Amino acid sequence: MYLKTEELEKQIKNNLLILNNYAGEEYAVDFPKIIFFEKAYDNSIPGSYIYSNSTGYHIDGVGDRGGIVSRFATENLEELYSKVFINAAIWISVNYAAGNKIKGKDWRRVMFKYRLELLSLLGEEYYKKGKKEIDKTLENAPYDDSLFC
Repeated sequence: MYLKTEELEKQIKNNLLILNNYAGEEYAVDFPKIIFFEKAYDNSIPGSYIYSNSTGYHIDGVGDRGGIVSRFATENLEELYSKVFINAAIWISVNYAAGNKIKGKDWRRVMFKYRLELLSLLGEEYYKKGKKEIDKTLENAPYDDSLFC
């Protein structure tokens, strides 16, 4: 049996609040304007739609020109939470990095460090998953401070 959408909403919103409170008003993301807890349709407003049904947990992405542009489904609640919270940490850490760039340094240094700070607030498993994604990114596109002189 899967958690109901209403239960998902409560748990997800609580953790998003933790992230936003840590980030503070300057860097927080207005998640209620971009995350909705219902099924998406082609005519839904842009954002991420999180819901559950008899087949599992879902995230549908609606693009800014309308229409569903991405679908994610899983039977694993932790997999859903990881996807939601890692993406939320990315959004917040981009805001933070934009306001805290270090001259002569790749801005991703600040962003990745802050992303891991945020994820650690939610638990070691999220920190580890976030670090794994960052390490993969850096393997393909290492820091290059020379671009930011």
